[in-house]
Amino acid sequence: MSRHLIAICNSQSANIQFHVLDTTDWSLIDLGAVGVRGAIGPGDAAPMAVSRSGDRFWLAWRGDSRAIHSFAIDRSRHCAVLLGSFPIEQNICHLSLTDDEKHLLAAGGEDGAVFSLDDDGRVMRSTDRVTAGPMAHCIMVSGHLALATSCRGDLVRRFDFDPENGTLTFHDQISMANNSGPRHLAISADRCFAYVLLQEGGKVVTISLGAKMEIVHTLAIIDDNIPAMSGEIAIFDKGRSLLVTERNTNRLICLDIDPDTRHPAIRTEVTTPDYPRAFFIDPEGQFVTTLGFRGNRAAIHSLTSDGGIVSRLDFATGERPSWVISVALD
Repeated sequence: MSRHLIAICNSQSANIQFHVLDTTDWSLIDLGAVGVRGAIGPGDAAPMAVSRSGDRFWLAWRGDSRAIHSFAIDRSRHCAVLLGSFPIEQNICHLSLTDDEKHLLAAGGEDGAVFSLDDDGRVMRSTDRVTAGPMAHCIMVSGHLALATSCRGDLVRRFDFDPENGTLTFHDQISMANNSGPRHLAISADRCFAYVLLQEGGKVVTISLGAKMEIVHTLAIIDDNIPAMSGEIAIFDKGRSLLVTERNTNRLICLDIDPDTRHPAIRTEVTTPDYPRAFFIDPEGQFVTTLGFRGNRAAIHSLTSDGGIVSRLDFATGERPSWVISVALD
């Protein structure tokens, strides 16, 4: 798969910008941008989620007009078609799609919420809402497991997800260090471990997901004398590696996961555009697109088989690029 459609939501510009990337020669075609329907003025970031097939994606608009927008991707025309918009009451920080792609989980305010989807991917209704904690910033779902972070409560909460009814049941919680700000997390494929990125703590915390959650390892990704503002984390390379961003130092960092202990260690890092708030790893693991939220630029790096990160492209975006997805075109 060499050609990919990249969609970037620029929150200050209130639009979605599309590009076609060809990885045979790392060329990029700018297809222009379309406004976010119903957006009133600029937004404050806008999380996205995409289906495994790349046929559908969702965007939660944060601003004066709040809604979850459902889109179908038209690969032949290299664009997205709006399927529907579902009004919501509060700003959403994160979206996660269930394995059967029948529900979206959302984190925002102090809540974790579940929304049911119809067969075309439109949001139909809210099926549940639970307390995730102050500044609920992320909720990830894998099978019957859901984990939510409370960035200002310094908590990670575990829930049991019922895919039939679209409900969450509180299971247990674990505290992080005071004022460390657990932001985003990644779940291992076997659901035995989670990797939590601490925003102000500047660390990746490994949690074992046994009968009771337990912290088993902590890795610093920034020097103690530098204020941390970590951004995003994701697992890739068939569970062998993690990518994380550190916003105050403009770095994209690759971590190796030890196959025996499951603890991560820093392998390599590269410089990113200013304030890398979000990134997206293409499903085949060929490349990662990283957004510089304050720099109004994006970077594309290829991911090599030996864990390397190679700079390929750096290009302008709209104002305040906040989220990105990519899907294969062929």
